[in-house]
Amino acid sequence: MDGSIRKCLPNVIRSKWRSKWRRYRFKIDKIDAPSRLPGILIPVDTEPKPLTAPHASALLPGNPLILPGTEGPNGGKPLSGISENTRHPSFAEAFRFWLKLGLISFGGPAGQIAIMHAELVEKKKWISEARFFHALNYCMLLPGPEAQQLATYVGWLLHRTWGGIMAGALFVLPSLFLLWALSVAYVTCGDIEWVAAVFYGLKPAVLAIVLGAVLRIGGKALKNEIMWTMAGMSFVAIYFFTVPFPAIIAAAGVLGIFGGRFWPQKFLLFQGHAAKKGSETVLSDAGEIAEHTRPTWGRALRVSAACLALWWLPVVLAGAWFGTKSVWFQQGIFFTAIP
Repeated sequence: MDGSIRKCLPNVIRSKWRSKWRRYRFKIDKIDAPSRLPGILIPVDTEPKPLTAPHASALLPGNPLILPGTEGPNGGKPLSGISENTRHPSFAEAFRFWLKLGLISFGGPAGQIAIMHAELVEKKKWISEARFFHALNYCMLLPGPEAQQLATYVGWLLHRTWGGIMAGALFVLPSLFLLWALSVAYVTCGDIEWVAAVFYGLKPAVLAIVLGAVLRIGGKALKNEIMWTMAGMSFVAIYFFTVPFPAIIAAAGVLGIFGGRFWPQKFLLFQGHAAKKGSETVLSDAGEIAEHTRPTWGRALRVSAACLALWWLPVVLAGAWFGTKSVWFQQGIFFTAIP
């Protein structure tokens, strides 16, 4: 009898303590469960809130989990006009795209702009069509290559200063190495018939690329008969009558000002940078403006000083080292006067 009691006693004690542990654990799970989630601090005296639509979207695969009360300083709303349904590209993704663009951007500015529109606006949806064309208009007014300026601007919008430097550098560096390779091939093998035939065969192909790009971008930017008429008149003025380019731009600007005031349905076609309904994009000014895009006088002066130094310092050094009559100094002055 004593032996059977000794055998049953451990089982009774274990069962008793197991029952107590279950009740204690149930109380902990009921009262303190939210505060024990890894990496999330939620006060235990707050009542849990139901998941709303923005929080429910976080449960989709690939989206971070955001519980009520842990959304951050903006309440879980997208910053900088970034849609919560569109994922912001990482720096590595942007690097791969700008490298690819530098390798395939044939056809000059028209072809490059068409490729950027197809990739950035239509495929990847990193920028809305309205903002893309507004940026393109500004870049057309600036001296220098408008396609590279547009790439640099989009890279800066996506990833600040280093994003702009990366986009601008990768836009030209791959082309530089390809140009070196083609130059070596042309100099060393240009007298070979089949090599010369390849180079001559590239001419109509490049012309077709440029023509297709012009039609593609023209179809997106010229929305009505007024825009097509202005484009045709500009072509006639610059090609047949050799009207200076600044005069054509000034005349188009004046027409746009009066047209937007008296005929807005034909001129104000891209208002507010907002994307069309149902086409969410990463960059569109429909929401809050990103902090690094807000203009300030201090930053404007700093950027201007840095750009002027980068612009003139090589020219001054070339003149001091090689002389003002050297080809290096003369080329710097020439491309400064005629950007």
